[in-house]
Amino acid sequence: MNYPGKQPSVTLKIVLNDVFGEGKAINTNTAPPSSISLVGLDNESNAPAQLMSAEGEDPGSRIAAFSIDGFQSIIQRIFERKELAVLFNRKPGGNDVRVLADLTVLDRDDQGQPIKGDQ
Repeated sequence: MNYPGKQPSVTLKIVLNDVFGEGKAINTNTAPPSSISLVGLDNESNAPAQLMSAEGEDPGSRIAAFSIDGFQSIIQRIFERKELAVLFNRKPGGNDVRVLADLTVLDRDDQGQPIKGDQ
């Protein structure tokens, strides 16, 4: 995305689905997070670089655009650790939830175990 009068940006979209229950009585609940951001190799969030944030078109989703300035630490984390660190809030003022996405996982086997690639 590129906004008039603004620098180039990076867009992030998160979709949250809560799954709860047991056996055949599994239910889901969708509620968009109140905020989303990424974490760099320096463990700093890119939240201060956010240009916009809004609920997405999909149930439970939020979309945000961030200035590309300061994105170097996030790119370093992707290349050096092969992971993407995402932060989100369930409600304004709530605690951040941090999720690490292992970028080496290609798929899951029938038992749900990760199948990893070489790179």
